[in-house]
Amino acid sequence: MPLLLSPPKQSEELYLYLVVSPTAVNSALLREENRQQLPVYYTNRALRGADEGYPPIEKLAFALITAARKLQPYFQAHTIVLIELSEFNIDYRPRAAIKAQALADFMVKFTTKDDEPKEEEEQVSRWTIHINGSSTKNASGVSVILKSPEGNVIKRAICLQYATTNNEAEYEALLTGLKLAKALGATELDIRSDSQLIVGQVNGDYEAKEEWMQQYLNLVQHQMSQFQEVKLTRIPQEQNTTADQLAKSASSDGSNDKMEVVK
Repeated sequence: MPLLLSPPKQSEELYLYLVVSPTAVNSALLREENRQQLPVYYTNRALRGADEGYPPIEKLAFALITAARKLQPYFQAHTIVLIELSEFNIDYRPRAAIKAQALADFMVKFTTKDDEPKEEEEQVSRWTIHINGSSTKNASGVSVILKSPEGNVIKRAICLQYATTNNEAEYEALLTGLKLAKALGATELDIRSDSQLIVGQVNGDYEAKEEWMQQYLNLVQHQMSQFQEVKLTRIPQEQNTTADQLAKSASSDGSNDKMEVVK
């Protein structure tokens, strides 16, 4: 069954659970809603060689450091309930939610050395995003498909419920992708679109002559400036069929917002 991620609300308290085993260290970041804890993100790292011989307390510290590096945007924007760490606003509390810790236990149980990236891949933190916009007479739809560095895939389709041009819908899809990526803590993006005009305007190859297109371009540039790196590439339509189908579905079925997380 896919692990469904729950984007956190602004400034809400988050819970970080750590677990270590002889061969791996893992963390699960969760939020609480209606007295239930929902997963926001998780990390895992297999131990190799000399790392496997570290004492448990050092493995626990390593797990915390790994989580702090990968989840830095969450650490900066939220109070993290776990243990005091002077660089961030973190509060320590004893473990109480057994079910949430069981989630982390489950993760470490199924982590093997094969899950650990090779040395040259360890610095890779780039998210891949496919976007598409669809316009009809009565409504428009946008779709975003995000793939995290760990391989988790998030599919989102939104009906705008107002008429737009195709180019406006494409810009709306791009803005939606940027905002969702920011909420998920991404810092480096590889965005792919089959819109020659939008890609050309954002990359500076085409001029945005109409005032409303310039406004969209300004919004996109502002959103892109919040990331370390954003690469926008045009791809053929046949390489963007899933995003295209999602956008068309959103513009035709009238649903407001759909999100699916698959692994």
